[in-house]
Amino acid sequence: MSSGFVIRTINSKKKTVRLDSKTEQLIIKYLSDSASVAEMEALVQWLEDPENEQLFRDFVKTNYAIDFTMKSFDTNVAKEKLLKKVRKNRSTFFGAGMRVALKYAAVIVLLLAAVYFYSSGLFKTQPEKLVINDESITLQLEDGSVQIIEENASLDITDATGKIIGRQTGNAIRYGEMAAAETISYNEITVPYGKRFTIQLSDGSEVQLNAGTRLRYPVHFLNGRQREVFLNGEAYFDVARDIDHPFIVNSTAINVAVLGTQFNISSYPEDKLTDVVLVEGAVAMYPQSGMTRDSTFLTPGLKGSFNKVNMTFTTEKVNTSVYTSWRNGELVFRNSPFKHIVKKLERHYNIRVVLNNEELGEELFSASFTDKNIREVLSYFDFIKGIDYTLKDNTVYINESE
Repeated sequence: MSSGFVIRTINSKKKTVRLDSKTEQLIIKYLSDSASVAEMEALVQWLEDPENEQLFRDFVKTNYAIDFTMKSFDTNVAKEKLLKKVRKNRSTFFGAGMRVALKYAAVIVLLLAAVYFYSSGLFKTQPEKLVINDESITLQLEDGSVQIIEENASLDITDATGKIIGRQTGNAIRYGEMAAAETISYNEITVPYGKRFTIQLSDGSEVQLNAGTRLRYPVHFLNGRQREVFLNGEAYFDVARDIDHPFIVNSTAINVAVLGTQFNISSYPEDKLTDVVLVEGAVAMYPQSGMTRDSTFLTPGLKGSFNKVNMTFTTEKVNTSVYTSWRNGELVFRNSPFKHIVKKLERHYNIRVVLNNEELGEELFSASFTDKNIREVLSYFDFIKGIDYTLKDNTVYINESE
């Protein structure tokens, strides 16, 4: 039966080395921390050939392509962690002999150095349990009634009179064009931590909502008036162009005005900064008091930040994909303080993190995670930095390092 992995051969100057299915399975078992001592011994013997070591590295790089970036790798820390694991499992390792155990430890350190970006909890020996709460997306209608939005469902969205105003299909709600109305009515969507959702407004503008976000928006925009929505959290806007009706995003600290463009805005109340990253078009950032001569205008590739403490605007050139990758379920950090990473982990996984290490909170990290659960993410930081963490109920406790 095929394993689904793609690397089978590696070309060298001397010859072509092939990775057979048995060895492939040994590597997979090692990476998933399920290899027995005998299987590890077989892998150790196979790795004694330098060409096999390179084949191993290429296999992992291709099939576990996670872009983890770190400034240093401390093999002494890795070895100490592994030896602790050996001591805690004496009955297993001593059954194969201390010589085997030490050889096993030495090779594991080598492998970890090659695949540090795919650490999967090797050093966590206690079966700690983390409970992820499953909260529902909710939609509040103009009359105050609240509907539970079941993901992957299909249903009509109706107003208080039973009139269909929109349609949910899977993880999105789309509002259709309606006859001209004299009064405006609002719906409000709330997306809890751990989830994302998409709204297509009646003008065709699409809004992708990140975890922990609330958006209040008109069911139908009025002719002759600007299009205005209210955001609390983070969203990616793809605004339909309408030069006669400017599109205004009201956030917790600033407003953003556009005609037709694509941009990301992060405006969580608990964050010191409100960030706007422009992908296409042009936007203006200005205080809630109104647009002035001091308003900040962005061009594509710029990030504008508003500091809620000193009430100032700053801009810088950025890689926009770093700030929009969440739309695909990715977590990307570039020179981010660990305390900021922790907050994003809380939102992404719907967990609570208690950081009891102020020094660690200020350290900068660069890493990218795609389709990784919270245990794998924590294992990565544990591996490269040796963080001391415990799991209980829905909370991760990160303590002072040992």
